[in-house]
Amino acid sequence: MIKSTTHENIFDYFYGLENDYRKSFDALPNISIRIFEGFIWDFENANDFVLKSATEFESVLKNMVFSEVCNMYLCMLYTDFSRSKNIRDYFKVWKNFKEDSLDDFNLGYEYKVPFKGESTYCGMAKFKVFILSKALRILCTNKSNSFIYVSSNDNLTSNEETVKFYNLILEDAEKYSTTFTIFNFINLYNKMDCGDAIIRLVSDGEMLSMFIIQKHSESLGELVQW
Repeated sequence: MIKSTTHENIFDYFYGLENDYRKSFDALPNISIRIFEGFIWDFENANDFVLKSATEFESVLKNMVFSEVCNMYLCMLYTDFSRSKNIRDYFKVWKNFKEDSLDDFNLGYEYKVPFKGESTYCGMAKFKVFILSKALRILCTNKSNSFIYVSSNDNLTSNEETVKFYNLILEDAEKYSTTFTIFNFINLYNKMDCGDAIIRLVSDGEMLSMFIIQKHSESLGELVQW
């Protein structure tokens, strides 16, 4: 069984997030969160969870996402350090996937970054909402080091924009990283434009959860109606 809930204020849902946010920024952003969740034992795997929640999830997202100006990006940091540096330098990000699995994606710049004393690669792949389920299946096997970003910015896969984006979410990332993520989402919450959204898939060992996190203007009256 999949349960769906909405919180108009993300800080009411994530315990301790407000304190962490105020360590870096004064004013709290207006961010809502929509959660789809179910117990792991009710599904064969994370992909089964995505498939069974996909219809409602995609319907909500399509209503939320600002139609013509919506751009969707699969964001990923490669974190398999069992391979040698030379192998990582060859595969970077996108060569780690089967060639046909990324056919419908516009693959962006692969940016080399330091991470936990090693060097690795991150990148963004742009896609259309009609292949959202395909992007969600990729999230299933890369839960902690990937997410989907929905934005009015249509140029995030360029070299310059990719570098700026990852410098932002990897700044002080180890301070904010948990078993659920390796990114500094606090920085992203502060910088993302009104209307932009983050889609994440997480698991705590008992529950599988899919989040739609969206930033709004200062007026609560302009919140998206789910």
